[in-house]
Amino acid sequence: MTTELLDGLRTALPTVETPEQAAEFLGVPSQANSPNVSKRTRKRSGKKAWVFQYAAHVRKYGDKASWYVGWIDPNGKRRAKGCGRGESGRKAASKLADKRHVELASETYGSKSKATWEEFYAVYQERVIDRAKNPQSAGTARRCLSIFRETMKPKLVRFIDSGMVEDFVAKRIKQAKDDRRSLSMATVNRDLRYLRHALKCAKRWKYITEVPEFPFEKLEEKLPTYVPADHFKAIYAACGAAKRPKRIPNVAPSDWWRALIVLAYMTGWRIGQILALKWEDINLERGIALSQAADNKGKRDCEIPLHPFVVEHLRKIQTFGQVRLFPWNGSHRALWAQFGKIQEAARLDDGKPLPMGGKFGRRYGFHDLRRGFATNNAANMDLFELQGLMQHKNLETTKLYVNMANRLAKPVERLYVPDIAMKAGG
Repeated sequence: MTTELLDGLRTALPTVETPEQAAEFLGVPSQANSPNVSKRTRKRSGKKAWVFQYAAHVRKYGDKASWYVGWIDPNGKRRAKGCGRGESGRKAASKLADKRHVELASETYGSKSKATWEEFYAVYQERVIDRAKNPQSAGTARRCLSIFRETMKPKLVRFIDSGMVEDFVAKRIKQAKDDRRSLSMATVNRDLRYLRHALKCAKRWKYITEVPEFPFEKLEEKLPTYVPADHFKAIYAACGAAKRPKRIPNVAPSDWWRALIVLAYMTGWRIGQILALKWEDINLERGIALSQAADNKGKRDCEIPLHPFVVEHLRKIQTFGQVRLFPWNGSHRALWAQFGKIQEAARLDDGKPLPMGGKFGRRYGFHDLRRGFATNNAANMDLFELQGLMQHKNLETTKLYVNMANRLAKPVERLYVPDIAMKAGG
């Protein structure tokens, strides 16, 4: 529509003020409904979905031209949906445009809001649980989510909110009391952690719009258990009581166990990493061990220097034809049991049996050797050096392994001491 024609119509008809009004007067389709104009209209209005008609359809069909809703999905792909002809089509398109705008603005577009818990759990199990490298963690995840399903009986995933989570905690505690079982809040927190991880995945996969808040119970901060130096000395001396592993050529069980616990105590490595070590990863001449990304939680390859005392013990178990440093044909339970028998035979310098210094008053576990490494070296290294040797992703995790007593030792030395002796003598 030319400017001259519009000026002429405005003079003749005072009601004609815009190109759209002039088009309506002349009975021709307005360009405001074309896709080219819809972009400018959308930019002005801030809408993420818009109503439009194709100009070619309007010229061909007039009032019978279909109405459409257009939008751009989160992946950047342009979408459109027809809503019918005439006034009813226009109203339907307007309604759908408002709906799409809300979905895109609230990031709920494509949400699987009608998915049941069972449907979501099947996907979560396939994508997360079945792909977990640690079978123990996978089993714990199945058990915790099964407890939630049996306790709360959720129907749709989108109905899981903060209120349901709090009800779950209350019911767990009540069930334990009714069954006269002891249930620690640490166990409840464990269930909540696995449930929270599942719901975080549910949000990422568009099953829910937000992850509910979780009422984790604040637990008493206790000092972590670790193997002190005198206890390690007793365990080292008692390795002669070990009967397994057998049938490793030219390697006595006592040498095998001494090499294992020395490596654990002087590197801070996890038992899983140690059992996964291969001789091809070890260079005894250089005193270097390669930690494979597949075997450590940091998920990165890194070379760790070994102390000469560790190298000395590894040389004693080096034998031709063995792939791994510490081959173990039995189960993990049998490995822990053998470690427990060594501790039963251990005696302190005064002849007394080794105390039950592990978690919950039990025998020491292999992780207590790891914590012993952190505790014994905390005063001699900064946190970044300790983090590198223990291969933690997060520095905060390293801090958890540092014994509280060592952290407070230096501040205590700087405490003000009142001059009581001088006053007493005066």
